[in-house]
Amino acid sequence: MYYRIAVYAFVLFNFASKRGTRMDGSSALSDMDTLMLAAAQNLRVIVTQQMLEAFRAYLQTNEENIYLKSVDDIVLYKVIIQFLGEIDKTLNMGLANDTMLLDALLLHIRNMQNWEKFDVDLPTDEDSSINYDLLVKLVEENAYILENYLIHTLSESIKKSIVIHLCVAIIRGQHYMLPVSLLLVCPGSRASGKYLEAQIQNYFDFQIKGVLTEEKEIRRIEERSESVDFVLSTIPLKTEKYTVYQIHPHLGLDDLNLLQRVIFQRQHFQPDTKTKKEAALRKFIYQIFDDKELARRLAEGTEAIIGDYELEQAQKNLAPLSGRLLREYVRLLEGTLSWRDAIRVSAAPLLDAGFIENQYVERAIQVVEEYGDYIVVSEGVALAHANQNTGGVHRDCLSLLVCPEGIHFTESDQMVYLLFFFASTGEQDDLEMLKAIIRLGQKPGDARRIAALRDIDAVYAAINAMS
Repeated sequence: MYYRIAVYAFVLFNFASKRGTRMDGSSALSDMDTLMLAAAQNLRVIVTQQMLEAFRAYLQTNEENIYLKSVDDIVLYKVIIQFLGEIDKTLNMGLANDTMLLDALLLHIRNMQNWEKFDVDLPTDEDSSINYDLLVKLVEENAYILENYLIHTLSESIKKSIVIHLCVAIIRGQHYMLPVSLLLVCPGSRASGKYLEAQIQNYFDFQIKGVLTEEKEIRRIEERSESVDFVLSTIPLKTEKYTVYQIHPHLGLDDLNLLQRVIFQRQHFQPDTKTKKEAALRKFIYQIFDDKELARRLAEGTEAIIGDYELEQAQKNLAPLSGRLLREYVRLLEGTLSWRDAIRVSAAPLLDAGFIENQYVERAIQVVEEYGDYIVVSEGVALAHANQNTGGVHRDCLSLLVCPEGIHFTESDQMVYLLFFFASTGEQDDLEMLKAIIRLGQKPGDARRIAALRDIDAVYAAINAMS
C-alpha cells in the first residue's frame, strides 16, 4: 500500500500537468491530502487543485488509505514499561523502574528519532560487563510490543538506539553502585585463584577480602570473621553464614551477567545508599579544605541544601495523586471479578459523576484486548486508560478500585490489587501522575499490603503517603 501510493505520487509530481489552480490552503483537507502536500513541500513541488483531485480519485478508485495513529503519551509510557518488563525477565535489573530510562525512551520512540548521525562508543567484551549481543537479541524479540501499539515497524536504527539507551541505563547504574566485598573460593593452586581474582577485578570494582584455595581454608569458612556481601565459588559450596554464587574458573558471559544482576539487586534494595553517599561527600569536603571550620560549615550547608531539595521533590511527587484522586472516587471491591468487569466497576464513580461516557470505558477495555497487559504498570498496580481522541471525556478525572483478593488480567502472572481508572482531556501533563501511581508498586508486596487494609480512609491515607 505504501509502495503503490509512493509510486503514484512519484508519477503525479513528475509528469502531471502543472497547469491549473494552485492550492491556496483554504479548502478542508483530509489526512491523506495533508500527507501529499507535506511530501510535495519537502520535494519542492507545486501542487495544483487538479493534482490533488487526481490523487483523491486514485485513492478512492483503488481503496487506498493510510491509517494515521495518534500516540497517547500515557499509553505509550505504559507500553514501554511492559516492553522493559519483558526484557527484565531475562536481565532482572529493574529497568522498568528506571524513570530516566523510561523518559528517554518515551521521547525517543514517540518522535521516532535515531542516532545514526551520532558517534556512540558501544561496549565490547573487553571493556564492559554488558552483554551487548544479548541486549540486541532481547530488543529484537520484544520489539513487537512497541510495534503493536505504534502500528509501525521499528527500523533497525531505532532498535539499535534503544539498545544504546539500555546500555546507558546499565552503565549509569554501575556508576552509582556501592563497593561490594566478597570472598573468593577457588580450590587448586594459588595461581589459578589469583588468575580468577584478576579476571573479576578486570570487570568489577569489588573488594576481594580473601582468596581461598586450600581445602582446610574452605572447610573453616564458617569460622571467618570477615563481613562480606557474598562468596564466589568455583565449586558447589554450602554455608549458612554467607550467600554463595557459583561461577566458572574462566569467566564467561553467563558469569558476568550473573554478577551484574547480583550487584544491581544489592544496590536496588540497599536501604542506606543515600546515607553512605552523604558520608562520602562530607569526607571529600574535609579532605580538600585545610580550614576545618570552613569545611564544617560547607558540609552542613551542603546537607541543608540536599534536605531542602528532597523535601521539595517529595512534595512534588505527592501532588500528582493527592490533587487528582479524591476520596469519594475510591471504591473497595468485595470478592473478585473478571478484569473487564473490574475496569467497569473502577470507572463507575466517574460515570456517575458525569465526567466520562460509557464509550470511553469500553474503549479502555478494548485497548487491553488489543495490546495486552500494558496497563499493569508495576507490581500489583494497574491503570486503565484510553486515548483522549476516543471521545467521551468531559473532565480530567481519576478513580481507584481496591481489590484485596486481587484481579487476574489477560497475560500477567501477578495479581492486581490497586486498579486505577483515568481519563484526560489533554489539557494537563499527566506523566507525573502516572509515575506517582507506578511508585505504589515498586516495592514488592506494597500494593497488596495497602489493599489488605480493607478501609477506604486507611487506603487513601496510605496511597497519599507512599506516592
